[in-house]
Amino acid sequence: MCVIPVPIIAIKRLLQTPGTLKEKIMTLVAPSRKWGPNDDGESLSYKMYKYKGGIWRTIRINLCGTRN
Repeated sequence: MCVIPVPIIAIKRLLQTPGTLKEKIMTLVAPSRKWGPNDDGESLSYKMYKYKGGIWRTIRINLCGTRN
Protein backbone atom coordinates (compact mmCIF):
# COMPACT_ATOMS: atom_id res chain seq x y z
CA MET A 1 0.00 0.00 0.00
CA CYS A 2 2.81 2.44 0.72
CA VAL A 3 4.21 2.27 -2.87
CA ILE A 4 0.92 3.19 -4.57
CA PRO A 5 1.76 6.94 -4.66
CA VAL A 6 5.02 6.33 -6.58
CA PRO A 7 3.52 5.57 -10.02
CA ILE A 8 0.81 8.18 -9.49
CA ILE A 9 3.37 10.91 -8.78
CA ALA A 10 5.56 9.68 -11.68
CA ILE A 11 2.65 9.99 -14.12
CA LYS A 12 1.76 13.42 -12.71
CA ARG A 13 5.35 14.64 -13.16
CA LEU A 14 5.49 13.24 -16.72
CA LEU A 15 2.34 15.15 -17.62
CA GLN A 16 3.59 18.41 -16.04
CA THR A 17 7.08 18.38 -17.58
CA PRO A 18 7.44 20.04 -21.02
CA GLY A 19 9.09 18.28 -23.98
CA THR A 20 8.96 14.94 -25.75
CA LEU A 21 8.62 11.73 -23.74
CA LYS A 22 12.37 11.10 -23.96
CA GLU A 23 13.15 14.69 -22.85
CA LYS A 24 10.68 14.39 -19.99
CA ILE A 25 12.22 11.16 -18.72
CA MET A 26 15.78 12.50 -19.03
CA THR A 27 14.79 15.64 -17.12
CA LEU A 28 13.02 13.74 -14.37
CA VAL A 29 15.78 11.17 -13.74
CA ALA A 30 18.63 13.72 -13.77
CA PRO A 31 20.02 14.60 -10.33
CA SER A 32 19.63 18.15 -9.06
CA ARG A 33 22.57 20.55 -9.26
CA LYS A 34 22.91 20.36 -5.47
CA TRP A 35 23.47 16.59 -5.52
CA GLY A 36 27.02 15.43 -4.87
CA PRO A 37 29.67 15.13 -2.17
CA ASN A 38 29.32 17.24 0.97
CA ASP A 39 33.08 17.87 1.27
CA ASP A 40 34.20 20.98 -0.68
CA GLY A 41 37.35 19.33 -2.08
CA GLU A 42 35.50 16.24 -3.22
CA SER A 43 32.67 18.37 -4.58
CA LEU A 44 35.04 20.27 -6.87
CA SER A 45 36.58 17.01 -8.12
CA TYR A 46 33.11 15.56 -8.70
CA LYS A 47 31.94 18.59 -10.70
CA MET A 48 35.04 18.53 -12.92
CA TYR A 49 34.67 14.82 -13.83
CA LYS A 50 32.91 14.07 -17.12
CA TYR A 51 31.61 10.66 -18.13
CA LYS A 52 32.49 9.65 -21.69
CA GLY A 53 31.30 6.82 -23.86
CA GLY A 54 27.53 6.87 -23.42
CA ILE A 55 25.05 5.51 -20.96
CA TRP A 56 25.94 1.80 -21.23
CA ARG A 57 29.63 2.46 -20.56
CA THR A 58 28.69 4.65 -17.61
CA ILE A 59 26.45 1.91 -16.20
CA ARG A 60 29.24 -0.66 -16.61
CA ILE A 61 31.74 1.64 -14.86
CA ASN A 62 29.32 2.23 -11.99
CA LEU A 63 28.56 -1.46 -11.57
CA CYS A 64 32.00 -2.97 -12.22
CA GLY A 65 34.22 -0.11 -11.12
CA THR A 66 36.54 -0.37 -14.10
CA ARG A 67 37.28 2.09 -16.90
CA ASN A 68 39.04 -0.35 -19.22
